[in-house]
Amino acid sequence: MFVKNLHYMLAMVCVVAQQSLLAVSTYYIALAGAGLTGMQHIAQIINNVTLFFLFALSAYLVSSVSVLLSVKAANQLWLSYCSRVLNGVTKDPALCSEPNKNKVVQWLSGEASATVPQAVQFYLDLVSLVLGIIFTLFVFYLSVGLMFALAVFMVLMISTALVMVMRKNINALAGSMQQRKLSALIYVEPVFNRAAYGSAAMKSEGFEVFGKRANDYFTVVNRYTSLEQIVACLPVVLAVFAFVIVLSTPGALPLAAIGTLVALLPRSLQLFGSIHSLSMSLSQYFLIRSKIDNLNGFVEGLDRQDLSVNSDDVVVVDCATGLSLSSEVFFQRITHSAIRAGRFCVTGKNGSGKTTLLKRLKFSVPDSLLLLPDSYFLEKSKDRSTGQAKLDELHAVLQENSRLLLLDEWDANLDCENTRTIDSILEEYAQVKLIVEVRHKSANTPPSAAQASHTPMAMPTMPGLPSTS
Repeated sequence: MFVKNLHYMLAMVCVVAQQSLLAVSTYYIALAGAGLTGMQHIAQIINNVTLFFLFALSAYLVSSVSVLLSVKAANQLWLSYCSRVLNGVTKDPALCSEPNKNKVVQWLSGEASATVPQAVQFYLDLVSLVLGIIFTLFVFYLSVGLMFALAVFMVLMISTALVMVMRKNINALAGSMQQRKLSALIYVEPVFNRAAYGSAAMKSEGFEVFGKRANDYFTVVNRYTSLEQIVACLPVVLAVFAFVIVLSTPGALPLAAIGTLVALLPRSLQLFGSIHSLSMSLSQYFLIRSKIDNLNGFVEGLDRQDLSVNSDDVVVVDCATGLSLSSEVFFQRITHSAIRAGRFCVTGKNGSGKTTLLKRLKFSVPDSLLLLPDSYFLEKSKDRSTGQAKLDELHAVLQENSRLLLLDEWDANLDCENTRTIDSILEEYAQVKLIVEVRHKSANTPPSAAQASHTPMAMPTMPGLPSTS
């Protein structure tokens, strides 16, 4: 997912360069510290200190470049992931349900938008930590001796072993965190509706359920954080004890090595911090890997809806002639282009599969357009009422040059005057295009042949609407 991104790979190169420059700067300050014991001329000491600052400055400049590249990489990777998920879901009609749409919106805007940048920065920081510790240990080995380097190395091995032991628990907590967070986010809209439009009891119950879901998520986060800190702090404690033991051993360090160690004390503190960070990063590695795996498997984990239609209960009526067709016969005629124009009304009782038939047609006819009651192609505006928004949506879809126009309860939220106006426009449109609709106000009483053959009202000026004159 990441290695194919150019900006990410360039950022990784910058991380390697930064840690190399920091290691060289550390080596020069170690030489300066050793020179203070009288082994070097003052001019050489000043030269080593100067080189320390120059290499350290270069490291921080390269680090800034790495940050810029990592931000670009995170943006590109998130956009690519969103496109991949949306394409994967929308090409499969069984996944295009309203609950799945809500999950996708919350997942992309919540989990994915947070996890992708987090993962990019995490991997860069992890490589930086590992290289920083390795290079620092090498400098300690060259400057102070084998004892310190070996002590820190053994501590790192213990830290790695602890993380491997905890790996199963970390993976379980990672998956649980994501699912509980998504559960809480999905409930935001219902609790808003309950609080704004429901009774006092509904409002109270909504906040109670939301609070429970949020607290379930917080409980898992707290458990993971506790586990992470145990794994992180123990290696640092062991490292400090190892350093103290080496320093307390008589004759373990010569005078020059002690001078070098004094110069390296700030770097030693950074090393302790790096060991602590690395211990947390090792535990977080499995957390991040689990999150990335969940991102990659998100589409496959969505619920699939039943797309079957009860052909006995769903009937399609030709609005021009009043003739009826079974849903399956009508579906076959549409998909085989046996019907190229006209207006057809899908009728049937609730739950029989009227909307499902429209969805099947949408995914079977590439050049088609489906307008659902809760779907919007235009951006929502606070200045538009629900009825006006639906009217604008209808105007927008009628301007699209689609072979097949599928409308599900298009007349919902429209007053009588606007319903008549749009109905007249659809009659004109049906002379050259194919319209299949499910009606809201007259779902089981499609226009009769006599009604359909009346002279339509004057069609409002709508740029892009196919001419029927």
